[in-house]
Amino acid sequence: MNEMNEIYEFACTLKSEVAAVLPDCTVRINHVRKNNGHVRTGLVIAKEGSKLAPTIYIDGMYRLYQDGVSKAQLIQKVIDAYEEACTNDTTPMQNVLSSFANAKDRLFIKLINEEKNREMLQDIPHRMVQDLAIVYALHLKDALDFSGIVTVTNTLLQTWGIDEETLYTQAMLNTPRVSPAILCPLREMMESFLPTAQFLNAPPMDISEYDFDGFTLKIDNGNDMPLYIVTNKAKLFGAASLLLPQVMEKIGEFLGSFYILPSSIHESIIVPASCAMEASELIHMVRQVNETNVDPEEILSDNIYYYDKVEKSFTVITE
Repeated sequence: MNEMNEIYEFACTLKSEVAAVLPDCTVRINHVRKNNGHVRTGLVIAKEGSKLAPTIYIDGMYRLYQDGVSKAQLIQKVIDAYEEACTNDTTPMQNVLSSFANAKDRLFIKLINEEKNREMLQDIPHRMVQDLAIVYALHLKDALDFSGIVTVTNTLLQTWGIDEETLYTQAMLNTPRVSPAILCPLREMMESFLPTAQFLNAPPMDISEYDFDGFTLKIDNGNDMPLYIVTNKAKLFGAASLLLPQVMEKIGEFLGSFYILPSSIHESIIVPASCAMEASELIHMVRQVNETNVDPEEILSDNIYYYDKVEKSFTVITE
């Protein structure tokens, strides 16, 4: 039996047990398609007479069950998650979703792989950039708070009574504020996650910092082979930062023409063309990292991209 069938059987068991504990609720199993074709399984719990029907995802609970956590504990987790969802005031979210006037200042862009998401893209407004797709999302809480994200669907677009062009224009206007871009040396980013002791033998960085509208650019002046990360300050969905106005152009002004290695939907690595690395070598690096180190749901592309400083052009390199 494959894992999907095992998760479904597990979901059926939880559904029956939760329904027994919550007799005034209807419980059903729902499969939700996520990025790159990955499907998550959830229990939708709807109380009679209530408009609220939260979805409690159980894929992680199945892993806990495999690790020895009892079904009774997991059933309680589902019920606790449902009760927490019911106590939250959903009025602000409903207000945001009900009209474009309420939603427009919360829009931002995300970047996903077109080929891996063709089925999902049939249901959501998007536009193509090479082999990638720009899609649109709403943050339901405060700006820079990415704990509540909703992807804009065609249905939502119809509710708002706008077209994709209007959506794109507003999202591009918002994103530098909602999701400010940043370019920094790869080593600086690594030092923020790893113990400083691992870098004691490395020479100190000589960094110059420049601030533009919605974009912070940090240059390491002392590195002969500088590698950089482009993301946003939240480090979530930051691969789309490159598509913000003037970001690629500004990077080109400081680094010259460069390659873009899509390390995930959250960030990209910038390799200046002056480093003289072969494109085939860079493609191999990306594909190896995607196979071994990146969550399948967060893979952006197996290809790399090239920005020509003179032509101001952005092209995909597949082999």
